[in-house]
Amino acid sequence: MAPAKGKAKKASNILAEAIAPRLKPAGVAATKARLSEFTEAAATTLRPDGVAAFPDGTSKAGGFLASVMEYAPFLRSLILAEPGRLFDILNSDPGDRARRLVAATAVSWRGASQAALMATLRRGRQEMALLTALADLAGVWDVPAVTAALTGFADAAVGAAVRFILTEAMSNGAIDLPDPDGPEVGSGWIVLGLGKYGGGELNYSS
Repeated sequence: MAPAKGKAKKASNILAEAIAPRLKPAGVAATKARLSEFTEAAATTLRPDGVAAFPDGTSKAGGFLASVMEYAPFLRSLILAEPGRLFDILNSDPGDRARRLVAATAVSWRGASQAALMATLRRGRQEMALLTALADLAGVWDVPAVTAALTGFADAAVGAAVRFILTEAMSNGAIDLPDPDGPEVGSGWIVLGLGKYGGGELNYSS
């Protein structure tokens, strides 16, 4: 359920079913306002049946979602920007989803333009931030699991950027690469992670 490092705390593999909130519940008025805001945003991007599937203020997941939106402006902006992404995260195993995201990020340099890769990495960072925060605040992941997920994504993103730059340099005739399929191999370029990155302990402020 959690990434390789760290410990999962709930039996269910689905995030929405494993919520044991670590944050103070938002008040009644705030809960109603935040869920109304979310429903309005969802209505512009999802079918009516999709909107109806979201939790309301009477459910544990609905109250949790409202509290997250009330207390965390950054997470609130991610939730409102793409309600469907939130639905997918809540209805998935967070560990499996994190691993799939890291794997996709690691190969996102292949055949991509610079603009496309930049967009992919930005979206990936947003999803990993939201996924990790929800799993953390829901009481599903412990601290080692959180830092492992954030570090794993950062490592995949840095690796994708490095491979893209090396491939571009080879395409422009600036360098020769022993293995174009693994451009970093034998390239002579070393990216050394120190501190929290090297220790696999990146957090939101890193």
